[in-house]
Amino acid sequence: MKQKQLLFIGYCLGIVLIAALNLVMTSCSLIKATPTLSSISVTPAHPDNLAVGDILQFSAIGKYSDGSTNDITYDVNWDSSDTSVAEIDFSDIGSDGVALGLAAGSTNISASLDSITSPTVTLTVEEDQSSTTSDWNLVNTASSSDFHFIWGGSASDIFTIGQDGTIMHYDGSSWSAMSSGTTVDLWGVWGSSSSNVFAVGNSGTILNYNGKTWSALKSSTTYDLACVWGSSGNDVFATGASGVILHYDGSSWSTMNTSTSNDIYAVWGNSTSNIFAAGENGVILHYNGKAWSSMSNSDTDDIWGIWGSSAIDVFAVGIYNTVLHYDGTSWHIMDSVATDDLYAVWGSSASDVFAVGYSGNIIHYDGRTWSIMPSGTYDELDSIWGSSASDVFSVGEFGIILHYSGVAV
Repeated sequence: MKQKQLLFIGYCLGIVLIAALNLVMTSCSLIKATPTLSSISVTPAHPDNLAVGDILQFSAIGKYSDGSTNDITYDVNWDSSDTSVAEIDFSDIGSDGVALGLAAGSTNISASLDSITSPTVTLTVEEDQSSTTSDWNLVNTASSSDFHFIWGGSASDIFTIGQDGTIMHYDGSSWSAMSSGTTVDLWGVWGSSSSNVFAVGNSGTILNYNGKTWSALKSSTTYDLACVWGSSGNDVFATGASGVILHYDGSSWSTMNTSTSNDIYAVWGNSTSNIFAAGENGVILHYNGKAWSSMSNSDTDDIWGIWGSSAIDVFAVGIYNTVLHYDGTSWHIMDSVATDDLYAVWGSSASDVFAVGYSGNIIHYDGRTWSIMPSGTYDELDSIWGSSASDVFSVGEFGIILHYSGVAV
């Protein structure tokens, strides 16, 4: 009896084992091997020549071991063999595989992923023959400090301020360093006359120049201050972090009420009752002489510069090549040819407006359209000001100062 039971149990175990083996074999047959990347191709394989300042979108197509293909443009690592000719895949453009022409020449573009590298594609960059080359000249100041802002009262009385309390002055023939009495970074400068100039900076720093020396003024805030502008010596506004706006009445600074906690990077006006301030997240404020109020703006990108030729012709610029225009009624987005962030805007008239920014970006508005102006530099440009259409200065990182004489070649 026991032998039959054992035989029966063994028979059952055998059936179970066979069933289990069949289940495993069936399960294994349902599992497919994951295809592996076998090659990468870049398109366009034979791109047209790219003009300096223009951009071109490349795509990467991956081919896999099972014969399938997939767009892997946003997964690969892009490379340009000569980044002085063209850069690719840098975050400020905001899209992977975008190449930016920087200088005339040729460079090889490739894409790689998982130890697989594509064949190279030759990209040729040439000078833009369709646009006028502008005569921006590099000015030697012997300074390596970053310049953050420039303002002048006349062609022979110009101030630029910046890193570690740097202040330099131009008398119409040469630049010279001034003693600021501070080592904090300065971000804005404006004056009502050659003997009443204000500079603002980190930790609520406010300086005043009386025509001979710079001295510190008592500030009503410890927030970093980014910009300063006034309609007169006793009506001056300074803006900064966390929505702070200060007002100077000729004797003391006081904090004003605002409707925002966003950082305010720029301020400009054309009268005591028509002042604009703008900054973080696209915030734009307006002052009517009594109170600040928010203005409607559909663009939420940070605004770094603002300037206008009149109350109904105001420009604002910011990150991601943002250019906005106010016509006296509302703000709207303008078509911009800029290839990167813009940090400042200034003009001599409604049909002669300049904007500057990252990687030496300079664009010009003639009253109808914006166009690229080759600057001759890839250094960041942070501010622009001029005494006339034929006497314009732009300043930026590493002590760079460019001058435009209005002459095009």
